[in-house]
This record gives sequence, structure tokens and C-alpha cells, in this order.
Amino acid sequence: MEANFFLKPHQLTGFIATTATATATMAGKKSTASRGPTALPKYRGTGFEEYYADPPMTAEEAREEKENIYNPSLPFVERIQACIQRFRSRRRISGSEATQPFNQYLFLGGVDTSPRLFGGNTDQDVQDMTPDERRTATATDVVYNSGGGSRFYSADDPEGWDVDFAGVVAGFLSENLAASTSWDYLRMGKAIGIIENFLNYVLQHDVCPEYADNIRHALSYCDRAKIDLPLTHQALISFPGQFNLAMCELFCPDFFFINEGEGEGEGDNLASFKRRDDFNPAAVAKLALAVGVVHMGVDKVKAGMMLRAVDNIEKAKTTDEASVKVPKVLGEENCSMEVADIHRAPKSLCEAIGGIRVGDDMTYGFTAMGKLVLRPCIIQDGYDHGDDGSIEATKANDGADERTDVEAGTSDVLHTFIVDDDILGRLQPGFKMQLCIVHLDNGVSFIKQVRSIFVAWHTFLPQNLMAHFKEPVANDRPAPSVANPNAEEYDESLEKSFGSA
Repeated sequence: MEANFFLKPHQLTGFIATTATATATMAGKKSTASRGPTALPKYRGTGFEEYYADPPMTAEEAREEKENIYNPSLPFVERIQACIQRFRSRRRISGSEATQPFNQYLFLGGVDTSPRLFGGNTDQDVQDMTPDERRTATATDVVYNSGGGSRFYSADDPEGWDVDFAGVVAGFLSENLAASTSWDYLRMGKAIGIIENFLNYVLQHDVCPEYADNIRHALSYCDRAKIDLPLTHQALISFPGQFNLAMCELFCPDFFFINEGEGEGEGDNLASFKRRDDFNPAAVAKLALAVGVVHMGVDKVKAGMMLRAVDNIEKAKTTDEASVKVPKVLGEENCSMEVADIHRAPKSLCEAIGGIRVGDDMTYGFTAMGKLVLRPCIIQDGYDHGDDGSIEATKANDGADERTDVEAGTSDVLHTFIVDDDILGRLQPGFKMQLCIVHLDNGVSFIKQVRSIFVAWHTFLPQNLMAHFKEPVANDRPAPSVANPNAEEYDESLEKSFGSA
């Protein structure tokens, strides 16, 4: 199932063209030549329209590509660089919303897309050049044969690099795309369409037949991203849900839930979970636990303890009896978990619970609950979390023990939590979550907060760490000494302003 705002190239069924000469004679219109040496005729569009197709090549152009430009005997570096440059010249990738994600995708693949300073060309410089010469002279995409530095791939030092179209696409879509587009679904769809269009271009022109299967695998990630990425976002903004919010308000004294987007009136925050004014945490907890025992297989002993605990909390509000025992928070654990299984409530049960009302509270109704089964996992993020890669638990009090993923159990150990059914409908087995879990002293645990949710095929590329890397340079400043203890605070701007002696 595809959303209609994701772009995908199709075969052209009709083509209505106006000559470039006629276009140039229209009032207020510039000719193709006046718009630059690599400009496309305006009647060709951007190249990303739904029914766009590249015009057929002549026999001479096809022979030139097969025998010279994309000849399999040429190094892969030369072929892919020519492909990227020719792709840009045949597509109108304009505006930051289009160029920024495509440049970031190429950067993750080790391609230098930074602008060439002091390397511009005047119209006179390119006037007598052939189209290929103009394309090379004005290109900004470079795959280095040598001297690429540590930030980019270099053919003379390929250590640590592999040609993996699927890995780069998976890393870009699962790790970078959402952050760069702020979860704007339309922008995400356009970015996926550009990557998809580029990969199809590589296949169509037979640029690197030795990696054809890997490119098709990369295209499959584009299809999965159209479904999985919106699901992770919708699940994230739906947490904590009624049950976990009720548990936090009942057993976490310092907890306070803030409704995101309150007062804005529009935007994606309308789909996020909000706490209503008539929310009754005790009623939500009692109903969820009681129904869970009967219909969802919730442990009767733990459910009974929690029901008594909720009753004791209500008694403590109306009486000063010291004998009222309320469970206390043993500790909070920040950890990474993977969805192992999902048990949703039957449709009939959801309809029945949705019709329950409790006096003047919960006028908007209750939500059915289900069970979420998780297992510990490790989510790579570029940070060093220790030898085992786990995130250390925080202490809720001085007597609480620190818990880690390894101490909590291996990946074979399963943990079950009660979660709202509408959240479970947006999760899939394999999704990975970074969350905060509260452990009570009676052995019961619940989810306090979900910080992020990743797709099952989430991939972290080490190239992300090189985004702002600068090559180290030798420091010619003198070291601090007795005569000059403040040598390290020397200001270079003084030398630039007044010159060196």
C-alpha cells in the first residue's frame, strides 16, 4: 500500500512538446541557453513527474554510453561519478528540499558534493565546449581516485569502504531522512522519490551491472520506507497511552505529562496522544487490569497486587492511616528494546470497552489494551556505551541497583508490557525502541516514556560521524612557558589585522 504523495517514475503514455524556440519567444521567458549550459528545456519538467520518462537515446548516444562512459572495463569510481553528474544534468533538482537530502545521501556513500570554491566558469568559458565537457566543468559531485581525505571515499585508500547501495539507502532512510525533514511526510516522500529515481537511472543505463542485485535490494528499502517510517512516527507520538499514563500518575510522584502542541490548533501534533482534563488514572488502571486478566492472559497474581495498590492509593488520599501500603518505585531503566511479538485486543472487545463510561470522568471513553512483548537489543548510534553496548540504568533512589540490558537478560529474555491497542496497531515485529521503564518494588514494570522508535531494518552508517570532521593540521603556536604562560590564548585575528613582525 503506497501513499499517493510518494513519487515514482512510470512509462510515458503521452508527450506534448513545445519547441525551445517557441518557448524563448514568449513574453518574459528566458531561452534555454540563457539559463545555463546544463539547463533542461522547460517543457521537460523536473524529471520526477509521475509519468515522466527519459527521451529515447540515439544509436550513437547509446554506443557512447556502453563503450566509453559505462564500459565495464573502467573502474567503478569513474562510472558512478559520470552517472551522478549525468543524472543531475537530466533532472531538475532545485531547492533545498530536493538538493539537501540527495546531497546527504551521496555524502553517506562517500561522494563529495560540496561546492567548488573559486572554480566557477563564465559563459565564455563554456560556450565552445561540448555537452560532456560542460557537464564535467560545472559538476560538483566528485568520487575521488586519490586524495579524498578522511571524509570521503578514495580509490587509492579503500580500506573500511564497501560498495553497498542497499546499506547506504537503508542508513539514509532509517537514520537521517526523518531528522532532516522534521517528519514532514510530503518532503519525505519527495526525498524517497529522488533516491528511487536515481537508482532506477543507474539500472536503466547499466552503469554497474555487477551490483544490479544490490541496487534492486536498495529499491526494496525505498518501498518499505513508504510504509514503515510513517508507522514509527505515528506510534511514537501515540505513547504513552491511557494505561501507561495512568500508571505514571499513580506511582511516579514527580511525574507530570505535558500535552505537546497544546494551543497550536493544527499540524502533526493533532495526531499525538493528549491527556484530557477528565482523565481518571485509577479507573483506567482498574479496567485495564481486570479486562487483561479475563481476556488477555495477564498474570492474576500481579494484577491482583496492582488492583490492591490502586485501592490503597485512593484510600491514602482520603485517610491518614499509616498502615496503607503503596508500592514504591525501585528504579528507572533507560534501555533499547526490539518488538518480539504483539497481542492485540479482539475487535469486539475494543467496541465493548469503548462504550464504557464512569460518571463524569472519561467522557471520551476508554481504550482497549493489548500486550507488547519486547526483547533487549542494541541500537547503534555512534556513541560508546561501554563494552557491552548497553545503556546504563538511572537510579531512582540511593538504594536502587543499576540495571543494564545485559543484566536484565540476553536477547532471548522476553519482557511483556500492557499497551493501548491503537499503539499496537502501529507497531510491527522487529521495530526497535529506546524507552524508559519503571520498576516497582512489587515486581511490576511499565513503560514511562518512549524516546524514539526505529524501523526493523535500521542501519547506522559510521559516515554520519564524519559530517563535521576537519582534517587535523599542525599547530605552529608556541607552547606555554614561564616567559609566556598565556601562549595558548594567542589571538590569530591580531596577526591577520596588523600582520606578523
